[in-house]
Amino acid sequence: MRVLNSLKCKQLILLASLISTVPWTVSFGLASKNDADENLNAAQRQAIIERVTVVISEHYVDEVKASEMAAHITDALNSGSYDDVKNVSEFCRRITHDLREVCNDLHLEVVPYQDELKGKEDADFEDVFKERLPIWKKNNFGFKKVELLDGNIGYIDLRFFSDARYAAPTAIAALNLVAYCDALIIDLRANTGGQPSMSQLICSYLFDAPTYIGGFYLREEDSIQQFWTQAYVSGPRLTDVPVYILVSNQSFSAAEGFAYSLQQLQRAKIIGETTAGGAQPQRPYYFPDESITVHVPYGRAVTPPRNDNWEGKGVAPDIPVPANEALEVARFEALKEMLGEEKDENAKHALRMLMEEAEARRKPIRLTESQLEEYVGAYERGIEIGIEGQGLTVLGYVLAPMGGDKFMVTNGDEQVRFERNKENGIVGFVVVFRDGREVRFGREEH
Repeated sequence: MRVLNSLKCKQLILLASLISTVPWTVSFGLASKNDADENLNAAQRQAIIERVTVVISEHYVDEVKASEMAAHITDALNSGSYDDVKNVSEFCRRITHDLREVCNDLHLEVVPYQDELKGKEDADFEDVFKERLPIWKKNNFGFKKVELLDGNIGYIDLRFFSDARYAAPTAIAALNLVAYCDALIIDLRANTGGQPSMSQLICSYLFDAPTYIGGFYLREEDSIQQFWTQAYVSGPRLTDVPVYILVSNQSFSAAEGFAYSLQQLQRAKIIGETTAGGAQPQRPYYFPDESITVHVPYGRAVTPPRNDNWEGKGVAPDIPVPANEALEVARFEALKEMLGEEKDENAKHALRMLMEEAEARRKPIRLTESQLEEYVGAYERGIEIGIEGQGLTVLGYVLAPMGGDKFMVTNGDEQVRFERNKENGIVGFVVVFRDGREVRFGREEH
């Protein structure tokens, strides 16, 4: 078996262009032939099945599974299971379902041939990328949001992995924006995959020397395509920064590979749900005469140190939580780690406040209107507290309940702690600042 270095091998461009998710493959608005004109007869169904079985047998990465899948759909055809299928779209869905009964490979799919591809089946992959480029640009190459969260936590919401040859300036700008953070959160909960070159680029900022982060075993070449981080990056590295990756059951393909590699290399903690489970690179095979395209996984991921992958099982998070809670859990974990290393008491106070707020956002507390009414009224220095939505409002700020008589200022940096006694109920409130200062406001007679 040969080992190919991806930084030098020309095949990397081809491989990168071919690795795309199933949702990505069908998301460009390409139309299939009109199903009304596709009344399939027995001969056409047989021709389609023969095309699918041949291409899978010749190219699918697992030869044993390929043989089993070919036999399965051939048996279904011969037994009359497909006799009721009248159009190509439905036939493609049925074939895909039956193939996945054998292999459960989410990258394997049979879809209707798209008319817009006619004459472009053998187009140079550079031309394919240029067609995708306007879409990538309009979506900021997948970088939905980049910001510094309270506590100096960097946050990158990445929706897909664009090819680094085009997206590198955007990625570098994003990473430089968070270059001096104390912890980094990369949000892949809505990321359905894309190109491995972007994964390489981002990982290059997380290691201080070239590091092997994984590769693909390619059946036809009997070789391993390796992926290494870059020796040079533009801007500071984040090699000493704790990294947290957020995932969901929708995270797929290259998003899973990025998370899995960093998890196995013990460079990141994964937080959220077990991912979808697609680890095999695929390429399309076009058959316009049969009106189908077959997406065939031709390789399998290999990830150090065990050279295994997440195919069919997904990436299991280090901290399993519902996806909608993952961000606040990551914030809490990052702040807790920072707290353990902090020596300054004022800084510790601020970190504890932020941890409380992360917990409160994760599990919001709902107060009834009658409970909120306890706090409403006039306080010293002309301050009025009212109700807004399911929280309180004061001087244009919204206070969200945190439990007990404590509230956080949702659009500020402070917390508010109300004081009460048995005789008079709420008698005042204290504004608590990040640096430990407190200012008290008594309640006017009511």
